[in-house]
Amino acid sequence: MLFQSSLGIHVEQDRVGMVFLKSSFKGIVLGDQTTVVLDPSLSPEERMEAVSTQIRNFAEANRITPSSEIYMTIPRKEILYRWIDLPAAAGENLRETIGYEMEKFTPFPSDALHFDVRVVQEDRGDGQIRVLLLAVRKKAVEPFLDVMRRNNLGLSGIESVSSALVNAVTSDKEMPGGNGKMVLFSGDGHLEGMVLRKNQLLFSKFLEIGAQPEETFADAAFRMTEELREKTAEEDPPSSVLCAGDLFDDAVLRDLGERKNLRIDRVNSSSRGIQSPALLPAYGLALKGVRKVPLNINFLPRELRKKASRAGLYILFALSFLVLLSTAGWLGSSIAHQRMLLDRLDGELETLTRDVQRIERLGDKVRTLEGEIDYLNGIAAGRVRVLDLMKELAERIPETAWTQRFSLSGNTTEIEGYADAASDLLPLLEASPRFGNAGFLSPITKGRDGKERFRIGLKIQ
Repeated sequence: MLFQSSLGIHVEQDRVGMVFLKSSFKGIVLGDQTTVVLDPSLSPEERMEAVSTQIRNFAEANRITPSSEIYMTIPRKEILYRWIDLPAAAGENLRETIGYEMEKFTPFPSDALHFDVRVVQEDRGDGQIRVLLLAVRKKAVEPFLDVMRRNNLGLSGIESVSSALVNAVTSDKEMPGGNGKMVLFSGDGHLEGMVLRKNQLLFSKFLEIGAQPEETFADAAFRMTEELREKTAEEDPPSSVLCAGDLFDDAVLRDLGERKNLRIDRVNSSSRGIQSPALLPAYGLALKGVRKVPLNINFLPRELRKKASRAGLYILFALSFLVLLSTAGWLGSSIAHQRMLLDRLDGELETLTRDVQRIERLGDKVRTLEGEIDYLNGIAAGRVRVLDLMKELAERIPETAWTQRFSLSGNTTEIEGYADAASDLLPLLEASPRFGNAGFLSPITKGRDGKERFRIGLKIQ
């Protein structure tokens, strides 16, 4: 990602932090950074207007253009985290699988959410994978998109504070704690705790500071470590804790380490040139535009993301041309020969540019068709199974009974209806090779017509 520039914007309740990074042959260069405290008395609309103004001022001061990569966080309270265990086969079409069953994992339908998923544990030995699902309501994202539209900048992505912190913390190659560690971050009125293993987010928890009367910040931090260790007890919980944020002073770190013999380390933000630990999330965001990061979370669907800048590619082409031109001069070629070479390179560059654009268009079409094929395959597979089950029920249930309701959830199904003798249905259903563990889910009752009302649960073989 040479010659790219990237802006990270971390928005909290009463402050906004911004970090601007550039990449070059010398590596990643810190362009600028700032933290701005917002007036807590502002209304939500006034607050977003103030955020918009601060972003515009920062962008103008650093000559940030729409070609720069721009990433933003939204407040943690708006984000829903779920860790889901799925069969390993689901990993092949993970996003589609989660999207079809979104209402099973969240209180909202999939069309009301922006979401992203990542596999955080594989090869568990039980044929299962653990998946991290992060979801945010579309109406919570829209104000942030509107801010960037008004500033004519656009967004490359929106993500959580946790994922931004993971990328910021793991960027330090000398970071203590090995493969497993806890990370605590004190934000604007809240404490965020994470468990990392192999640079992946194993668990995350959010805690409002001062929510419990008489509880000090050190008490809240200790309670957070205890809950993180309890949640990951089966995963060999780490005993190393990395702390970042303005509230983690020496006294708090010493108190935290003495309570349960934990190894406590402070995240060294100054080694990256960051002025304040509060800017670490913004730094982790900006890293996404200039280097590969271990946890690439992005809530925005592709159609809402700004197109990636091709400035770096053009600069590389230009530098390649300059190298060739210098080599030609060093060899003492004539001016006429240099002009011929220049014309030829210009033609090849134009041809390559057209080829790259054509390949990108074809790639977009292929990805679109693959998504449509996967979606149709999923629908077809689901329909075949439901039709087979309903056909089997129709063959097993006698004509003296009928089914009023049929429901399917996972590997279990329920049927409700009426029969002359409901107790006769269980042997008939048990005899089917498709069903097992047939049993009544509620007492049999009789209607006015003498028919017995039944509700039976079945396990699909």
